[in-house]
Amino acid sequence: MNLYSIELKICATAYIKAGNADEALTMAKDLVGDGIELREDEYAELPISGKRYDDEDLPDVSLSPAMTIDSLWDPEGGVELAEEDVPC
Repeated sequence: MNLYSIELKICATAYIKAGNADEALTMAKDLVGDGIELREDEYAELPISGKRYDDEDLPDVSLSPAMTIDSLWDPEGGVELAEEDVPC
C-alpha cells in the first residue's frame, strides 16, 4: 500500500488573549497565510490548547482542538506520493 499527501483547507478557532477586540483581530490577521506547525508541546509555533478558558496556563494565542476540514486545497488533483510500499 502507498502513502499519499493531500493538502486540505482547515477551519479552526483561535483563542487570543488581548486587551480588546481590535487588538485580538489584529493578532489574528497576522496569522493568516502563515505556515504553522501544530504540536502539543512547548516548542509548537502555535499550540493546540484543550485548556479551559479560566486556566492560568492558557497560552496567549492558541488553537482549539476542534477543527473542520473545509475543502481540498487543489480539487483538480494535488495528490503526491509520499512513500511507496508502506506496511499496513
